[in-house]
Amino acid sequence: MFSTLVLMALGGAALSGEVEHLEYRFHTGQELVYAFVSKENLLENDEQSRRRYETRTRWNIYPVRQNANGSWHLVIKTSVRMLRYDREATENGQLGKWNREPFVRFENSFLGYCDLMPDGSYEQNSTLGGNYNFELIPEIILRPLPRARLQDEDPITKVAPASGTSYTWTQSVLDGNMATLTGTLERPKSANMESTHRQMVEFDTNAGRVQKIVVTDTSTHPKYPSHHRTTYALIDVVEHSPSWIADFSVAADRYFAARDQWQDQIDLASSSRTEAACRSMAETARQRLEVSRKTVESPEVLSAFDALLDVHDAYTDSLVENAAKREELFSAPPVEWTSTNLQGEARSHTDYLGNVVILDFWYRGCTNCVLALPKLKTLHRKYKGRPVVLLGVNNDSDVADARFVVDAYSIPYDSVRNVLTPDTDGESGDSENERRISSEYKVNGWPTFVVLDQTGRIADVVNGNADDLVERISRTVDSLLSSQRLRGE
Repeated sequence: MFSTLVLMALGGAALSGEVEHLEYRFHTGQELVYAFVSKENLLENDEQSRRRYETRTRWNIYPVRQNANGSWHLVIKTSVRMLRYDREATENGQLGKWNREPFVRFENSFLGYCDLMPDGSYEQNSTLGGNYNFELIPEIILRPLPRARLQDEDPITKVAPASGTSYTWTQSVLDGNMATLTGTLERPKSANMESTHRQMVEFDTNAGRVQKIVVTDTSTHPKYPSHHRTTYALIDVVEHSPSWIADFSVAADRYFAARDQWQDQIDLASSSRTEAACRSMAETARQRLEVSRKTVESPEVLSAFDALLDVHDAYTDSLVENAAKREELFSAPPVEWTSTNLQGEARSHTDYLGNVVILDFWYRGCTNCVLALPKLKTLHRKYKGRPVVLLGVNNDSDVADARFVVDAYSIPYDSVRNVLTPDTDGESGDSENERRISSEYKVNGWPTFVVLDQTGRIADVVNGNADDLVERISRTVDSLLSSQRLRGE
């Protein structure tokens, strides 16, 4: 337990007098540029000695207007580059120099927005989310701030909605106009990775903005231990003319409207029951984006349209492929399988006949599997006491990993192993039958959710941790339960 918040003066005055609380301040026409500065590996394991991964991110923050409630409407451009550095091997097998040019694993640039209150709080919107490759996470830079004088408070914890991360402040120090906040943060996947995170934020009280953020991450995961320190900082402040920001604001609003329409159409395509319908919906979504792109002239917004079109093109093949699999699965007979649960007790498809079954295909190292757990708990509570079974299908080779997640996140429903005949020592081995359950359901991505009707036939398939996961699965389950009542069963 952290000690009571203290306010110390190191080389300066305590946060008192004129500075009674911290708050963000902006003005129209600003452009604040933040960027990844460095990542220091403080613990090098065998994998890191041969290969290192780095995500370089840049944020361009445009305050375009102040709202009536005092919040600022911020349009934020996020640019992401995921890199891998490899170490050359010498002739005698020793490790040599690091390659000068990294391999680019992923690259994307996109726009999002938030209406930020002075204390760093905001409401969720369609551009925000936990996937930093495609969605805006404001709190990476715009940390939620304590507003009260810190010496009067216990440790302050605030949860940011986009990522679900909890930020706890334990100390603040003022040196001149620079306040240094220290504390911890906890991400939804922290328990799974057995990780802890310390944070330090330098905040300019005169300008009302973050100057630097340093996060130290430590993981004691038995397979993936790590210890590194990442630094982000404000690297530039640009001023734009009123006419520039007005044009940019209008163009950005058109982009966000087009993005929402595109997302709605893609959601329909991802739930379509035939390959032809999915392909048609995806083509319509792209055509609408192209039409909307022609209505803007801002280079920044045009680049966002182009990036979204690239994402669409990269995503369409898998979207259509999944639709083709669903079409085949919907006409297939019930899958027959036998396995054991995580306690070694026998389980079979016949145990669940007569119930609507929601299968959750997951494993410990799958971040989105863990992030989906709150939604699955919602479904479990919603249908408790009704003829509905939520059943995990776990793909971990070591059953201890699966049990760890179940205990760490208090998963209230049973899981079976994704093998027909697991070994008694807890290792699944390399049997040809390994992953047979997921193969029979044509699962090739994690998490995947399969809804079975009362006879065991597939009624719906949802790929990934969709924002509307609860609503979509509920629609299918409710329809199956209603049909059962009409039949008088």
